[in-house]
Amino acid sequence: MSLTYAVEKFIAARDTLATGPDRIGERLKDAWVYSLVNIAPERDIPDPDLRTEFEEHRARLNSGQPISQEGTIAAYINTQPEEIASEEVRWLLTFLYRLEELEEEMEQLRGKN
Repeated sequence: MSLTYAVEKFIAARDTLATGPDRIGERLKDAWVYSLVNIAPERDIPDPDLRTEFEEHRARLNSGQPISQEGTIAAYINTQPEEIASEEVRWLLTFLYRLEELEEEMEQLRGKN
């Protein structure tokens, strides 16, 4: 896996957020559960600052206390106001752009060698 894998997963998450029929919190949960949880930061995000930032967001979203059959991400999102979900979505989109910029920089460096 690689940075390209992380970018692909964030693009899939973005698409889930953009096209999902549910409320923003439910779409955010789906974006994480079906795309972003598969990212291994130490393997897929080479920049240490971006890696730390991703790990912090992942830890926050996994901090919920599940009730019944829901997972930790659903538990966290279900207890937050919609504004928090909107903030997380904005972060997710911005983070995707930053990953894409890093990927482009790395490709340019490879091309110079």
